[in-house]
Amino acid sequence: ALFPQVSQRTMYATLPLIGIYTVALSVLTNSIAMRLRFKSRELERIAMMDPLLDIANRRLLEKRIDHELHKLRQTCSDSALMFIDIDNFKEVNDRFGHKVGDTLLVTVSKILHVASRNTDTPARLGGDEFVILLPNTSPEEALVVATRIMDATAAMTVAQDTSFRCTLSIGIANATEDMETTTDWLKAADVALY
Repeated sequence: ALFPQVSQRTMYATLPLIGIYTVALSVLTNSIAMRLRFKSRELERIAMMDPLLDIANRRLLEKRIDHELHKLRQTCSDSALMFIDIDNFKEVNDRFGHKVGDTLLVTVSKILHVASRNTDTPARLGGDEFVILLPNTSPEEALVVATRIMDATAAMTVAQDTSFRCTLSIGIANATEDMETTTDWLKAADVALY
């Protein structure tokens, strides 16, 4: 039978290597953990954003609306929800093509970003429907934001055709005590649109 033995001298000589190995393993593990956290945050951000427009998607919007409704139950402040629809969007796609339609969506998205504040959440519900959550906003302040959006959109041309103008329909609904869900508030803003 073989009984391997390690001399005391060999053991002391390998201690620094064991220490270096432990430190290197720790650094490597920490680096991997940091990259995983970064990738996880990046994936979460991607899951909450519209891929074409770099604007919040319905998932993030509903999360923020739900949070705002919860907050409003505890405080007595105003908050508004703005429902925005691009008029004749189907006609733009039919007349100028989907590439121009996509460019129009991107431009409207940029207008919403510029017209809203850092605390607001502009989002795309789908198709040509957008929503902006306006926390701590009175009906009068929401109307000012809507006017800025309408003015910016009126100055826009579609595909070098100066005869065709892009217009929007906007509905604004302030939160009320009887609104219990995200759907209630979205429905009220949608009704205000029509």
